Amino acid sequence: MPFIMMLAALLLKFGRLLKGVIIQDHTGATIGALNKSLPSAFPAPTTKAFALLQGVLFAVEIGSTRVIFESDDLALIQTVNSNENGGDLGHILQDIKAQALVFNWSIFQHVKRDGNKAAHELARDAKLTGHSRTWKGVSPPFIHQILIEDML
Repeated sequence: MPFIMMLAALLLKFGRLLKGVIIQDHTGATIGALNKSLPSAFPAPTTKAFALLQGVLFAVEIGSTRVIFESDDLALIQTVNSNENGGDLGHILQDIKAQALVFNWSIFQHVKRDGNKAAHELARDAKLTGHSRTWKGVSPPFIHQILIEDML
């Protein structure tokens, strides 16, 4: 069964990128999670593409073989699923697609923002703490309630 990776990338007014990623198995159990607060001088589409690449690399790191990547950025998902590799995002898109070849199976799909609450909460935590954190094999306590609600 595939892992599901939810990804959120938020660009703040003051040049900060907040990223939240959570990977769950088919039962909803958390395999890993991370959040990051990074400086960013890039436009929002570039920042979001870079966040997706970091999510793909995290899935590789934890040994995923079948992954559904979910993002609430429809334009990004459509671009990744297209044959386009050019434009301002070309080098990042090529990296995403190259890294995705590591998996036995993977898809990139759009999810409404309501379906991405846990990842957004992880990104918000990076804003509050100013730190980047990684959890493997457990979910952060501050998203437990959101994960329970998602399973109902």
